[in-house]
Amino acid sequence: MLIRSDISKEAFSDISHYMTHGEYEMAFEYLLLEVMDLKLNEKFIGGEVVEIAVCLGLDRDYHYDENFWQRLSSIWGRILYKVSES
Repeated sequence: MLIRSDISKEAFSDISHYMTHGEYEMAFEYLLLEVMDLKLNEKFIGGEVVEIAVCLGLDRDYHYDENFWQRLSSIWGRILYKVSES
């Protein structure tokens, strides 16, 4: 489980700003980029997270990283592979 102390204060503030202004897709993309950059993937990224990203349209439209969906898909694929080998 991801907890607030896992991400920087600046990132938390920015994510909160986007949430306050109804920019949920921007908040979620920013949060996931933080998770990926901090290598907290297995702690946070799961099927529900990928489903939410799709519901928010992040598989088609992203704001911060043009490789966002490719990165998220790759990480999710590695997590699934690791689980299937267990």
